Amino acid sequence: MPLTLVLGLSPTLPACDRHPPAAVESFSGAAEGTTYHIKLAQPPEPLTREVLQEAITTVLTRIDREMSAYRPDSDLSRFNASQGTDWFPVSGELRELVDVALQVSRETDGAYDITVEPLSELWGFGPQRHVFRVPTDAEIERARLQVGHGHLHSRRDPPALRKDVPELRIDVNSLGPGYTVDRIARALSRLGVDDYLIELGGAVYARGQRPEGGAWRVAIEKPLKTSRVAQQIVGLSAEGLSTAGDYRQYFDEDGRHYSHILDPATGRPVTHALTSVSVIAPIAVEADAWDTALMVMGPERGWALALKLKIPALFITRETATGQSDFKVRATPQFEPYARPPK
Repeated sequence: MPLTLVLGLSPTLPACDRHPPAAVESFSGAAEGTTYHIKLAQPPEPLTREVLQEAITTVLTRIDREMSAYRPDSDLSRFNASQGTDWFPVSGELRELVDVALQVSRETDGAYDITVEPLSELWGFGPQRHVFRVPTDAEIERARLQVGHGHLHSRRDPPALRKDVPELRIDVNSLGPGYTVDRIARALSRLGVDDYLIELGGAVYARGQRPEGGAWRVAIEKPLKTSRVAQQIVGLSAEGLSTAGDYRQYFDEDGRHYSHILDPATGRPVTHALTSVSVIAPIAVEADAWDTALMVMGPERGWALALKLKIPALFITRETATGQSDFKVRATPQFEPYARPPK
C-alpha cells in the first residue's frame, strides 16, 4: 500500500524535511513480509531503547503467531485449513480484526471482502506466491463459490469464527498492516510515549507532534510504477492513513494490466480508471480497510460513498488524453484540512 513518512517517502511515505529532527529515536525492521519504520519524538526519560524495542517486538511476535498466512500453526492458518462449520476458537485480536472487516463489508454491500483468498490464490496474488496467470472463466466461477462475507461469522465471547462454507478462507492483507500499526501504537502509549509515527507496509498511525513542533508529515505517493514521488503531503497528529493502489502489485499479460485488487462481484481484478485511494481514519486499521474498499468500488461509486459517509479520502484516477497519461486528483471535503504544502 503506497504511503511515505515525511521524515523520509513508503507506499504511504513519511514526508522529507530539509533538516533532520534532532531528538528522534528510530526503529525499523522486517515484519509481515514487509518492513516497519517507527519514529519517537523525545520518549520519556526512564525508557531505554531496549525496553521500547522489546515492546515493539512483542507486538509483532504475537500478531505473527495469530495472523500469519505463512505459519501453519497461526490462528488464521488453522481456521483457513479447517473444514468444519462449527465455531472455531481464535484469539480476541483476530476476532477484532475480522469484526472491522465485516463492518466495512456491510457498509460497502460486499465490495470489500476478506474471504477473497481463494480468488487471490487463483490469480497468483495469494501468500503461496503462485505464478501470475489469467484463470479461465470456469476456474473463477468455482473459486467464487468459496467466497462471500455473508458466510463468515464472528463471536465475541469466547472469541471464535465460523464459516458456512467449509472451503472458505480469509485474507487479512488488506487490513492487517493497519491493525499491527494500531497495536504497536497501543503498546507505546501504555509506556507513556506521546509523540510517535509508525509505518508498516504502507499503513501509518501518527500521534502527537514531531520534535520541531506541528503535526507529523506523511507523503502520499503519486501512482507511478517506476519511481517514487510525493503527490500530496498530509499532517497527522492522532490519525491513521493508508493508501491502496493498482501500480505496485500487478502483472501484465497480452497488453492488459491485472491488479491485485480483486472485485468479489466478478472474481477479477478491477478495470476502472481509479488508480489510487488514500484514506484517513481515527485508527489505521479502518484506513487500511477503507482504502481497498473504495478502490474496489471505483471512481464513481467509491467517491459517492466517501462523500455520503464523510470519509477523508484522496482519489487519483488515471486519465489519457492525446496519447499522454495523466492523473486527476480529487479530495473529499473531510480530507482537505489534512493537506499540507510540500515544504
